[in-house]
Amino acid sequence: AYVYNTDSKGIGGIAGTSYIEDGSIINCYNDGNISTTYAAPAGGIIGANEHMDIFCCYNTGSVSSGTAHYGRGIGGTGNSAGNFTVDSCYYLKGSGDDTSYPGYYQYNLPDSVSVNVTEVTASELTDGTLLAGLNVNGTAYVTGSAGMPVLYWEMGSGTGSLTVDPAEGGTATAAVTGTI
Repeated sequence: AYVYNTDSKGIGGIAGTSYIEDGSIINCYNDGNISTTYAAPAGGIIGANEHMDIFCCYNTGSVSSGTAHYGRGIGGTGNSAGNFTVDSCYYLKGSGDDTSYPGYYQYNLPDSVSVNVTEVTASELTDGTLLAGLNVNGTAYVTGSAGMPVLYWEMGSGTGSLTVDPAEGGTATAAVTGTI
């Protein structure tokens, strides 16, 4: 897919901009090209992130913002950053055009924001490194036919699970199993 925006709010492979609180992007990936001619934040997963938690996502598509150089592998934080976490997210080396913040724009973030994104090489996409990093909370990803991680249901059959540990005690477990 090819994504191209028509205004300056933000552009991303999964979401352009997040203004709502308590939202999440979990277990997603983008391999399409993202492009803008505006001086707008551009990201493989999200353009401008204000409040969105993002976990276990990756981007291999190119992210270009023309002469602005705001294209980042995963995305970036907007001016009024809230309380959120970006963790276990990966981007292909060289996928964005921002050389100062190639993975995620995280300048002057408040203490309430935590960001952990990792650059991977082309060989790490298929050697198991990326797959292991994405499956930190279960087995949502499996090796696809091209050797790269895909969501288990994309393979037409198999099982997957996700374990979530709530911040306030207890453990909640959700699992989907069986033939798809």
